[in-house]
Amino acid sequence: MGGSGGARRRVSYRDDQQVRDSSLCPATREGRLESLPYTRGYHSPVTAILGRLCQLIGLLLLPIGLSYGLLKDNIGMEVRLLFIGGAFFVLGWLMSRQKS
Repeated sequence: MGGSGGARRRVSYRDDQQVRDSSLCPATREGRLESLPYTRGYHSPVTAILGRLCQLIGLLLLPIGLSYGLLKDNIGMEVRLLFIGGAFFVLGWLMSRQKS
């Protein structure tokens, strides 16, 4: 008998269902989202897009605040716009970064 080295075991529907229901299978309901390549390590894609949008708003507010302060000689408004732009950028960075 020079075969494949052993008898094949027949897999039934019940065995297949037990494998799907076990916690070791990465495709269970709890682990399905983490197993997708585009969501691994990130929040939802919508959160990442909104985070990038907040970063863009922050980057647009910074030069507007700087130019307003230089042209109108209003330091208080310049500092307020710079702070708001920085806050938008940090908020966007926190929203779009990867999970630890």
